[in-house]
Amino acid sequence: MVRYIRKEMAQLAHQLTLGPLRLRDSQLHGAERLAGIIEAHKTYPYDFVCYRITGYHKAKGAAGPNLRGQDLLADLSTLVDHLSKAAPKPLEQAPEKVFAPGKLAEYLNVSTKTISRWRARGLLGRRYKFADGKVRLTFSESAVQRFVDSHQELVRRAAAFRQLSDQERTQIVHQSRELLARRRMKLHEVAQELSACTGRAVETIRYTLRRHDQEHPTEAVFAKDETPQVKPEHRRIFEAYLAGDKVGEIARALGKPRAMIAEIISEMRCRRILDRLLTYMYNPEFDAPDAEQTILSEELADSIEYLSPQGASPPGVQPYIHELARLPVLTRQQEAALFRQYNYLKFRAAQLRERLDPLKVQPQLLARIEKLIARVDQTKAALVRCNLRLVMNIAKRHVGNAPDLFEVVSDGNISLMQAVEKFDYARGNKFSTYASWAIMRNYARTIPEKRYRQRRYQTGSEEVLEAVPDPGANAEAEWERKSLRQKLGAALNHLEPRERQVVLHHFGLTKTGRQQTLEQIGKGMGVTKERIRQIERRALDKLRNVLPESLLDLVPD
Repeated sequence: MVRYIRKEMAQLAHQLTLGPLRLRDSQLHGAERLAGIIEAHKTYPYDFVCYRITGYHKAKGAAGPNLRGQDLLADLSTLVDHLSKAAPKPLEQAPEKVFAPGKLAEYLNVSTKTISRWRARGLLGRRYKFADGKVRLTFSESAVQRFVDSHQELVRRAAAFRQLSDQERTQIVHQSRELLARRRMKLHEVAQELSACTGRAVETIRYTLRRHDQEHPTEAVFAKDETPQVKPEHRRIFEAYLAGDKVGEIARALGKPRAMIAEIISEMRCRRILDRLLTYMYNPEFDAPDAEQTILSEELADSIEYLSPQGASPPGVQPYIHELARLPVLTRQQEAALFRQYNYLKFRAAQLRERLDPLKVQPQLLARIEKLIARVDQTKAALVRCNLRLVMNIAKRHVGNAPDLFEVVSDGNISLMQAVEKFDYARGNKFSTYASWAIMRNYARTIPEKRYRQRRYQTGSEEVLEAVPDPGANAEAEWERKSLRQKLGAALNHLEPRERQVVLHHFGLTKTGRQQTLEQIGKGMGVTKERIRQIERRALDKLRNVLPESLLDLVPD
């Protein structure tokens, strides 16, 4: 398919191919002559273009838009190629001497790639049918002369160009390393400086360095973003800085200027931020003019208070279990405010990060983003910490006090942290509802089958945990759980008996809270594991259609 830059030129080409063949030569001559007078930096009316090619003006009132000279030259080259290919004449009918691309390259002392690039600048070629029956591209002597007259300096520089020798390529790489040792620069800056020194084109330098990096990835000079590679020495300097060493101490130890060490540390701080994953749940309120002042007005993560300890840890009770008794339970208002802050902090940090340049660091901007990210980590830690008791309760419900209980708890904590990232506070759900489902889904996949067969028993440590008063177990929380059960129960009533049975047993929604694998459910129902998977998929699709929008996150993908 022939592609044009401007749709007007594509329409004109279509109209010309439908026109009489007796006009084709005059149209091609018109396009070639037009290309000889077009200047890339100017614009030209479409009516003028049509007149020069066809000899006819557009109808009054339909002059059409202006076309950029650069786009027009490329489209004229495509147009002449297109028209001559649609109805090619025998080569012997060519009105003047023509050159094949290879012969023209020899005549002008340039490469065939250069000839190909010049076509977009206005070097027009026609296609003729050769004696062997094949249609090939050629360039007429007059078209070549018009192009050379219009681009004398371009042709002169191209003819003077010679291929780089291996020694010159090696020298360019060596010189680029020397420049970067003095000052960290991007690829285009290095190419410009080396071009001034060597007399080579900037693009030639860029291509040479890129090719070297592709062929020698372990010795690459630049990274994919065209910034200099980070050296092991730079990482060691940054590690020393993170460990508490002062800039002056590092500079003295390495025998390097203090300014250079400070520049490397700033670059590494910037790169650490650029490498950080900042995903957030967007909310339109983040774009309000006073969003930062309103949302970040309170230091909520610092204001959360621990509960009073319930005495010393009893003998035989794990300190971690007793410590859970001190964890705070967030009110609905605190939870919503924390999640609003958490997502806004990441949203704002991601916005500011777009302005970062690791080689031209703005100290105030860098410090501002680091402060925001520190608050991101602080807020996430508070959200996770306040829900650790939830993970312990769910884990004990699944494996009791098995020897590897704390491995199961650790796995659940990872699910909790992932749930914090994906929770959308704007939907109005309690986070504990969303997180419980996420943790149970994970346990259904990761807890070995033998865990479900173990005998559940209660120990002193569990009694201690259950004896701790739960400030969250108030009337509001109880009402929410009851409301959630009613909504889930109503949704489950839309399922067929077999579908309901699969969902209840797989996700532990029975009175015992025990989850079963798909294979276990299949054995109980006398069907294969894959059949149970199909039934479950159909049931979950139904639930997505009947559950309120605020509870859709509870349904696994």
